[in-house]
Amino acid sequence: MTVDQAAQDTATSPVGERATPDALDSLGRWTLRPGVSVTVLPHGVHLRGWITSVTLEGGAGLPVLWGRLAEALAGDGGAE
Repeated sequence: MTVDQAAQDTATSPVGERATPDALDSLGRWTLRPGVSVTVLPHGVHLRGWITSVTLEGGAGLPVLWGRLAEALAGDGGAE
């Protein structure tokens, strides 16, 4: 779902609190597979696995997003 497709009443409550859970909360017990390594690029990230790799580029915020995902996938779900 894109931001444009989200219903207006689910985006935020009148006082600015989230009406829906953070997307990272839905990761549950997902973890990165052993052997996955990441190189942070100026405007993206490069992920390498056992048999494949992918480079994601798009903006300076992508490495920040990866940092949040990596924290959530670190094994404890990013629990504080």
